[in-house]
Amino acid sequence: MRKLMFTVVMVVFVAIPATATADKLPDVVSIHADQAFCCTNEIFGSVESPAAKCERNRTIILFYYGSNGGKRGPGFQPVASTTTDSKGEYLFDGNNVVTKRGFTFPPGKYFSRVTRAQRGGDVCRRDDSRVLQISDFN
Repeated sequence: MRKLMFTVVMVVFVAIPATATADKLPDVVSIHADQAFCCTNEIFGSVESPAAKCERNRTIILFYYGSNGGKRGPGFQPVASTTTDSKGEYLFDGNNVVTKRGFTFPPGKYFSRVTRAQRGGDVCRRDDSRVLQISDFN
């Protein structure tokens, strides 16, 4: 009887970690900008994942730290949000996002964050892009 109970307990402990990690899917978010002279009018990127369901309709938050900026941390503030399209791509259009300088993204540091999402039995992970520096050429 003790041997049977020990075997059942071992199977339960071995099976739990395998199912707990199998449903988390790694995601990678990128960030880019086309910059001419000063500032930029568009910040864009994409979410890549081994599962297409983790690319579509994901929430993206854009963070900004002024031109005296530092590293990612408490100084970064969210300035806009959007969702990815059916291909996992997103766009922050300066014509639709009002900033302190009007309808362009001012010089400073930006990064985008894709939020964690639950899709069926899978978990699509949160990720932060690299920091994008927009320079003031004036």
